Amino acid sequence: MLTAQAPAKINLCLYVGLRRPDGYHPVCSLMEKVTFFDRLEVSEAPAGGISVAGVDVPQEQNTVYRVARALESETGQRLDVKIDVTKEIPAGAGLAGGSSDAAATMRLLVEMFNLEVPPERLAHLAAGIGADVPFFLTPGPPLATGAGERLEPVPRQLDYALVIATPEQGVSTAEAYRRFDSLGAAADISGLEEGLREQVRRLGSLEALAALLHNDLEAAAVSLCADIVLLQKELLDAGAAGVLMSGSGSAVYGLFASDEDA
Repeated sequence: MLTAQAPAKINLCLYVGLRRPDGYHPVCSLMEKVTFFDRLEVSEAPAGGISVAGVDVPQEQNTVYRVARALESETGQRLDVKIDVTKEIPAGAGLAGGSSDAAATMRLLVEMFNLEVPPERLAHLAAGIGADVPFFLTPGPPLATGAGERLEPVPRQLDYALVIATPEQGVSTAEAYRRFDSLGAAADISGLEEGLREQVRRLGSLEALAALLHNDLEAAAVSLCADIVLLQKELLDAGAAGVLMSGSGSAVYGLFASDEDA
């Protein structure tokens, strides 16, 4: 039996461009893994096939199951395995719990069955499961471009603490993007990457990090879940240096200088 923690992520900034012909939106985003986890336990199940417990999602949409099947197809090896997921990261929050679970499953199965899959193939398989999955296979915070699958490591310039809060209502990623398109909020983001890279290099204070916070999907998500704004106000009133909605929502977070302040 093998176990792993699957961390949540936040977007410190998220710029979203015009919808591409393939249906995806180009993004330019700085992402960070945070110490808020789902937990996975993988055990061999002789002749039992692939089974997943603890995830209330239909099998064909379940990222954990899809990763296991993708590895079977890639290697030609049957994976008789039971995967138990203990969910802490809420769905519909923009914290990428499903993507993180998929990446953790991939690492565990490769280790358990000694699968010989080159890193570039694992990254390709991960991108086929979801745009955020390759991010969870890489160390450190990256600058994400393309549809989120192109990742460039960036140095972490300072430490900070977070408070993450979620409304009772989640937001569907697909619905948030549909609303974003209907609002006509998309713009050309092709020139942002270099400027953002330089801004990250110069980060030296919590105030500078707070000034970096930006999310193009926020207006769309707020139109679907007004409590996002209420939670942001509460975090600011509690002393946060800056607040932002993560991903497509509905989770929001506040930046603090220390764990004690948070």
